[in-house]
Amino acid sequence: TPINLNTASPEVLRILGNGLKDSQLTELLELRQSKGNFQSDDIPLVMGKFDLVAKQISIESEYFMSATSVESSDLRLQHYMIIHITKDANGLKKATILSETLNSM
Repeated sequence: TPINLNTASPEVLRILGNGLKDSQLTELLELRQSKGNFQSDDIPLVMGKFDLVAKQISIESEYFMSATSVESSDLRLQHYMIIHITKDANGLKKATILSETLNSM
């Protein structure tokens, strides 16, 4: 799964390529902050500057977690879902629920 350059934590970004050095990680984070969000035309720059492979990085996320809570006077429920979103050849998106849990507290 490609790593989203716009949302990945420093710990996740560190493992890109053959492992980013501290100075490279700092530079990548500063570049991300200065741009706000990377765009598709930034990918070649990032790949070249940090020696990354295209299949390792992305500017879109495929996996999401939804967490909701509902409370009443005598019941509290927590609902969690892991969702995978894919695009077909026509660009239509499909959401698949990979995992779902409901907990009462």
